[in-house]
Amino acid sequence: IKVGDIMTRSKNVIQQLLHWDIQDEDGNCFIHIATKKSDLPLVEWSLTQGDQNCVYINTDQEYPLDICIKQLLPTATNALNARKIFDLMVPHIAKLPEYDDFKQLCLKKI
Repeated sequence: IKVGDIMTRSKNVIQQLLHWDIQDEDGNCFIHIATKKSDLPLVEWSLTQGDQNCVYINTDQEYPLDICIKQLLPTATNALNARKIFDLMVPHIAKLPEYDDFKQLCLKKI
C-alpha cells in the first residue's frame, strides 16, 4: 500500500494497486504480473475488485489472457494454476460491459 501511495499519490487503495499507470518496464500492469507469476489468489482478488485491466495490452502486445494461454501449453510447467486462472478470467471477461470486439478476440484465441 505504501508503494502504491508513493507511485500514484492516491489515498484510494484500489487505485494504488490496480490502476493502469502502475506498470513495469515492459508495460505489464498488475494483472499481467499476477498472471505471469501464476498467483491465483492475486488474480482472483484483482478480478473481484472489478479490475478491467485485463483489456490492456503490454509492450509485447499481450493481454493477460494471452499470458494465461501460453501457460496452458504442453511445454508449460505450472499448468494447474494457469488453468484455474483461465477459469476465473474467461467468465470475468464475458461479463465486462461493452468491449465486444475484445471479447470476440478472446474467443478466437481460445
